[in-house]
Amino acid sequence: MTPLHTINRNDIVNSLTGMSDQIPTAILIHSSLSSIGFVDGGADTVIDGFLDYLGANGTLIMPTICRRDGEKRFDSWHIKNSPSDVGIITEVFRCRHGVLRSDHATHSVAACGSKAYFFTSGHNTAYGRPGPWGEAAFGHNSPWEKMYLDDIHVFFLGVTLKVNTLGHFAQSLMVKTLLNQ
Repeated sequence: MTPLHTINRNDIVNSLTGMSDQIPTAILIHSSLSSIGFVDGGADTVIDGFLDYLGANGTLIMPTICRRDGEKRFDSWHIKNSPSDVGIITEVFRCRHGVLRSDHATHSVAACGSKAYFFTSGHNTAYGRPGPWGEAAFGHNSPWEKMYLDDIHVFFLGVTLKVNTLGHFAQSLMVKTLLNQ
């Protein structure tokens, strides 16, 4: 029986480097650590690999969505203390020094890098797109709109397209368009 390969930081950087000739300026990652095999160093290794790949001018973004507490999550939300419910990689990333988080109870994002402030600021004052999570979740000036307009790259690590939160952003655009007709 062949032993399983242990994934390390260099494996991640080399895999990313082999995918494209040009390094993107920003990457949004949807991830599942348990789906990619054994990673030496766990979530930190994955995060460090992506940060190494992006370099000093890049920005790494992850959803830090809160699903707990149902409708009460707007009352219990705390930007620093509410955990991410979408995987261990996102939670470890959220808790890292230098990572910023957007201020929204259901669809926050965390970011690190040169444009982290740009992507995370203003979420609590986003407006204009009604939806089940309020008009700020995917509204004007939300991180999701900023990512769309900035043409970021979306990376799926051990997950399928079903978890693509930018799909909810697209739905909110469609609903707003239909309501305006």
